[in-house]
Amino acid sequence: MGLRTALFVSIAAIVPSLFLLMAFQIQMARMLEERQNAAVALASESFAAEVDLLVSGYVGSAEEMSERLLLHNYLRELRDGGDRASIGARFRPYLRDTLRRRRSGALREIYVVTVDGETLAASSGPPKDLGLQSAVLQRPGMHHTSGQDYFLAWSPVTDTSTGAVLGTVVLKIDLGVVQNQLVGPGGALRNTASTFYERYPGGVVLIADHNERIIAGPRSKLGQNVGFHNLDAQDEPREVEILGKDLLALEREVALTDWHVFVGASLENARHEQRTLGTTAMLFGGAWAVLLGLTAFVTSNYTFTPIAEVTEAAERLGEGDWDDRVDSASYRGEALRLGESFNTMADRLQESFEVVDRARSLSRDVVARITSSVLVVDAFGKVVDANPEARCLLGEDVMGRALADALADASFSDEIIGRVATSGACDITDVSLPTSDSGSRWFDIRTSPVPLPGEDDGRVVVLDETTRLRAQQQQLAYLATHDELTGLPNRRMLEQAMFKASARAKRGLLTSVVLLDIDNFRSVNATYGPRTGDVLLAEVAGALRRSARKGEEVFRAGDDEFAVVLNDVDADGAEYAAERLRQRAALVELAGSPGMQVSLSAGVVAVLETSSARSALSAAESALLRARELGANRTCVYRSEDDPLALSAESQRVVELLGEAIRKDLLTIYFQPVARSSDGFVEFNEVLVRLKDPATGGIMSASAFVPLAERFGLVHDLTRAVLRSSFSVLAQMPSIRLSINLSGTDLHDEHLPEYLAQLVATTGVDPSRVMLEVTETVVIQDIQRAREHMGRIRELGFSFALDDFGVGYNSFGYLRNLPVDMIKIDGSYVTALQSDPGQAAVISAIWTLARLYHKKTAAEFVESPESVRILRNIGIDYLQGFLIGRPRPEPTVACFDVQRVSDVEDT
Repeated sequence: MGLRTALFVSIAAIVPSLFLLMAFQIQMARMLEERQNAAVALASESFAAEVDLLVSGYVGSAEEMSERLLLHNYLRELRDGGDRASIGARFRPYLRDTLRRRRSGALREIYVVTVDGETLAASSGPPKDLGLQSAVLQRPGMHHTSGQDYFLAWSPVTDTSTGAVLGTVVLKIDLGVVQNQLVGPGGALRNTASTFYERYPGGVVLIADHNERIIAGPRSKLGQNVGFHNLDAQDEPREVEILGKDLLALEREVALTDWHVFVGASLENARHEQRTLGTTAMLFGGAWAVLLGLTAFVTSNYTFTPIAEVTEAAERLGEGDWDDRVDSASYRGEALRLGESFNTMADRLQESFEVVDRARSLSRDVVARITSSVLVVDAFGKVVDANPEARCLLGEDVMGRALADALADASFSDEIIGRVATSGACDITDVSLPTSDSGSRWFDIRTSPVPLPGEDDGRVVVLDETTRLRAQQQQLAYLATHDELTGLPNRRMLEQAMFKASARAKRGLLTSVVLLDIDNFRSVNATYGPRTGDVLLAEVAGALRRSARKGEEVFRAGDDEFAVVLNDVDADGAEYAAERLRQRAALVELAGSPGMQVSLSAGVVAVLETSSARSALSAAESALLRARELGANRTCVYRSEDDPLALSAESQRVVELLGEAIRKDLLTIYFQPVARSSDGFVEFNEVLVRLKDPATGGIMSASAFVPLAERFGLVHDLTRAVLRSSFSVLAQMPSIRLSINLSGTDLHDEHLPEYLAQLVATTGVDPSRVMLEVTETVVIQDIQRAREHMGRIRELGFSFALDDFGVGYNSFGYLRNLPVDMIKIDGSYVTALQSDPGQAAVISAIWTLARLYHKKTAAEFVESPESVRILRNIGIDYLQGFLIGRPRPEPTVACFDVQRVSDVEDT
């Protein structure tokens, strides 16, 4: 196993290594060639530049002489017809003197040549014909004369006024001197060429003329033909054979001459370097491959074999062989860690799959116990799984059947089958399925996509039977609208019936209401017990239901009150019906109480076009109250003159004025301060609502319109208007606190906590700055319900005060659990302090009770310094009254000097 793996790894390592080495060799050869090309190009540029510099010096000398030798006058005289011999004789000494002063190693003679090419004068001897045609001398530069070993450099002489060429100054330059200046000892190119030869041994640097004859270079090759015309002054080096050598060569022209600079680098050296590089690379690659093979062979037993064993074990693990492990005892190093980690992973995987199996088993068990019918349907609409409930509903053979067929056999409607069998996801409620006993079973059906293993997405179909739930909901709905004891519609249904009666009255239809009350019912409870009282209520309710005729609806209106709504009956007919119902109910006899006498009182009212539901019930209650006052066991028809709150013209005006003030936020609020008895600091201001009368310009107190608001259903809107105004003041004056009164109707308003939370959110007022006041009489009527509603409001951060405390109640144990923060002692106790000293003991007892239950106390109607002194001595926490401050349109923030008032009284 180890040798085979080692050989495989060695081969796998050698092949890519060889390819990499070949690529490396090719790349290095390319780099060598590019480097050689760059060197040749750089050297040729350098050599050409130096030769250009030398030539430019000679040409510059010719131009300088053409300027300094005053030739213009002589040549202009010659052009104008002067004698050539005379002019030449006069100019010749001047040229000899110039040559003598400017003689150098290369300069031999100076000539002046006319425009037509003839020599006018020379610096040595008579003029000689140089054989130069005027066309040759059209541009400055150097020229080689065949058969002679010298060069000519010339420069034209021009007329300064017309610019016309008058003649030419020609310098004769020695070729041998030029060669020595280029490549001889100390020559311009000698150092550069030496550096090039050192880098490229066997290289060549030459200068040749236009006949490709060597004029500068190796002395043994001077005059030979170089034979590089095939280069044609290329920009890129080319491989050529010159002077018996294989070269990478480049040719450059020299400006102002017909010379060529030729530079070549020996290819033999480059090829030798390439061969050396290739051999080195091959040796390195072979050594690398052998090293890899040896390493693989040596480490196979410690690395590859463990990896192979772990791989095979992993494959067996994937096939479900959870008991398979690797023997890692013989492993070393990282292989040992790998083996141990694999075994640990296998152990954990085995544990995980065991957990998954248990979870699957539990899931199947849970699904089997679900009371809903659960089916799994594949992409083709066939049932692939079903729990016992589903098999019970759709049949034991539901597995493998089409869902649509199974639903059809169970009598589901075609519409439901179409939606359930074809929809990817749906939610259908209240599906009815007929039963054999002419009843119905009800279902909610939900479907949702679910991925199935190895298949397209399927669906889960859940059928929840809601038959029992519907029955419970119907029962709850019945209990919400009917009285549990008597089975009659409750107060809520009565109010809805009254709304309908009011709407009928506005359409001109007759409706009357009879309100009946069992006389002395409390004495029945006290004498015979609450159970007998419940039996009596049920019997009376049954008698009224049996006595009711068509169009008469019977309701339980309260504890011992019943109401009958009569359609298409006026007040007289309703009075007759009330007597009939009252007398029939009085015939009730209770087993075990043969001596009990039952009688009822009744109040009758006709619902008028102007009546609201609340006002009609209020009128019926007034009539019932009148019947009780007249001795009970009788029927009274409502008359406005008997009702202290009858809607007179003035009351109607006040109600309309109040409604408009509420709608338009025109209510006026006053503030009365409540101060600490200890230091007179105004802790908060009580909000008092007022209504401005535009007819008289006066201000109406709350007692003039609040009873009307309660009677005609305006109290909720009135309270909300006061709350809005109060919160607006709190937002504008962050330093004050307010107390606001709530009516009994407000305290039981289910939506009041939500409205208060909305005010806090919109105004940003801290609810701890608001105290809500409720009267003791309202709380006592239903302590449990009051506690629940007050608790919800306190959770928002508000506090509560119990107003008018101590009026007519003897048991105050309810205070222990009532969620109030302050008790406001009824003003009648405070007013009687001076005339009845015993009232101080009552107030002291109330203070002790409040302190026991950790509640603050406040006294109202404080109007004298004596009252202040007594209340401070008792320990009352807060004082309110005309002495502290009268109601004002603005909140009071100044302190009341309690100490000064007490001191004055003491003196």
